[in-house]
Amino acid sequence: MKHYRVILKKVGAVLVIVASIDIALWVYYVTNNLSYSSNFNIPSVVAGIFLLRADLKAAQLITSISAFMFSFIGATLLLTPFLKPAELWVTELRFKPTTMITSFAVTFVTVGVMFWIYRQLRSAPVVFALQNAGRSTSPPKFAFGLGVGLVIFFAAIWYLTLNSDSATKAIELARVKYGEQYQYHPTSILWSGKHTSATLVAYSEREIKSVMVHWDQ
Repeated sequence: MKHYRVILKKVGAVLVIVASIDIALWVYYVTNNLSYSSNFNIPSVVAGIFLLRADLKAAQLITSISAFMFSFIGATLLLTPFLKPAELWVTELRFKPTTMITSFAVTFVTVGVMFWIYRQLRSAPVVFALQNAGRSTSPPKFAFGLGVGLVIFFAAIWYLTLNSDSATKAIELARVKYGEQYQYHPTSILWSGKHTSATLVAYSEREIKSVMVHWDQ
């Protein structure tokens, strides 16, 4: 059986490498005015360094974080196909294939890495070492529940927003301002007092673009 220190150092090395690659990608995308959502970053490098030092306290914390991230991103992936109309997914894949493929690839890699980290940190040698150190060895059920619960909460809010009077108003104003040749899908709606602003995706067989509308109550 592997010693727990070997496992922690292996996980730490993977975290540092993956986080460094993620940071490099983020810098590349930002400097080229491209959108990129970073899942690993400097805190991940720091966490990796603590694991390289075989820190059991850090291992316990990172176990909970990996459980949360795995459940949160995994649940988000399951709900993602229902967040947009099928026609919009097809249009985005047609006009922005690199962006979509990169986004999904990064997401799947993140889920895989988080699951691997969790499995490693919940392996028998690590759990036994935690027990000997007087630390809890229970699975992080709360972290799993929190991850899934937050996704359900945000999805419910987004569903209610998309089916609100404001969303309907935003689509109507966008049609007047930008034309009937597009289909419109709201991506964000902001309220500030009596003023409302909305960002929508306008898409057709010829193009896809982001548009904005504003109105006062």
